[in-house]
Amino acid sequence: MQKPKDEVRERILEAALDLLAERGYRAASMPEIARAAGTAVGNLYRYFPSKEALLDAALPDSVVTRIEELTLSNLRVLASSGSRYKPGGRSRRAADGQASDLGRYRRELGFLFKGASGSKREGFHVSLASKLAEAYRAWAGSIGAAVPKKELPLIESLYVSMLELASEALLRSDDDLARVIEYHAAGMAALAENWRK
Repeated sequence: MQKPKDEVRERILEAALDLLAERGYRAASMPEIARAAGTAVGNLYRYFPSKEALLDAALPDSVVTRIEELTLSNLRVLASSGSRYKPGGRSRRAADGQASDLGRYRRELGFLFKGASGSKREGFHVSLASKLAEAYRAWAGSIGAAVPKKELPLIESLYVSMLELASEALLRSDDDLARVIEYHAAGMAALAENWRK
């Protein structure tokens, strides 16, 4: 008896996410994905005519946008309220919440931060780091800190590094991710204090 199409499609998408996160876009092959999904390669191509089409289904734009929103959320909240960062307490709870929300996208983040090379998502983490740097600049301005233009490449580099650390922490636990978020935020807040007027 043939398995229902929705079930086969879901198994293919799950296998694709697992392998894309683990091996990256270039290394994960369609035959390997089919094998992991328990289906024939020809059958995989009936559902998804190309690896790009499979990636689009496994990681739709709506999910990528949601990940971006979650990653930027704490900085945007601080900027809109003009609040200074204070370690522990509310900041720790915010980091825990953000880590828990992002933890739902563990495989997707693993792919976006480490395995997207060769796909249309290549450079996502660098683009996100740039948006984080802009959100940081807005937050710093809201507390009276002027980030010197010459420091913007440093700020972006610090966010790229944080995203790489975050992707490693995600493999371990939400708590490790929360610690990376909180430690990074504390360091970035200390920088902003240096630039307060």
